[in-house]
Amino acid sequence: MANYITTSRKPSTRVRALAKQLSFLFDAEYITRGKTSISGLIADARYNGVRFVLIITEKDGNPRQLLVMEVNNKIWEWKEAYFIKILVTKSEISDTQNIRIKDFKLESKNIALLNLLKFLDVEENEDSEFVVKDIKNGLSIYWGKKEIGPAFDLSFTH
Repeated sequence: MANYITTSRKPSTRVRALAKQLSFLFDAEYITRGKTSISGLIADARYNGVRFVLIITEKDGNPRQLLVMEVNNKIWEWKEAYFIKILVTKSEISDTQNIRIKDFKLESKNIALLNLLKFLDVEENEDSEFVVKDIKNGLSIYWGKKEIGPAFDLSFTH
């Protein structure tokens, strides 16, 4: 695994569900945070050769920010912060089999998404069966014509 996705401490069910869905969809490893400090996450990432740690924070039980941390053997640094808002979770759209996205076809002009996908090591491929599309209020992921979600809004923080 090249990346970790985790949550803030004591996450709500919605935040934990989003973290698990994103880690599964983008072939990252979901890490249960528990009482693990940032230092502990960094140490674990270094030990396992993980390059990026993504942390989903929350406000009032809903996903609020997606923070991206880059880790190497010498230093770690915060790279990006995004606002994230769940529109529909995967389970609200449909049940899907175990899907891991290694590449995708992009039908979105969302600059924050393009930036995030670089961190997740997901390659763009016009022949991919997975499509990331702009929808009414945000983004969603499709497998062929079937929406597999989750649907979410993503933007840069300022």
